[in-house]
Amino acid sequence: MWKNQALRPLVKAVLRAFFFLSITLSVKKINHFFRKYR
Repeated sequence: MWKNQALRPLVKAVLRAFFFLSITLSVKKINHFFRKYR
């Protein structure tokens, strides 16, 4: 039981970091695309 309670915030932090990373990567791709075809 204590393991689950200890892991929950860690899982949330990892998910948040992964979400942020994917957003930044997609934004970089979009910026590169717009620079190329403008």
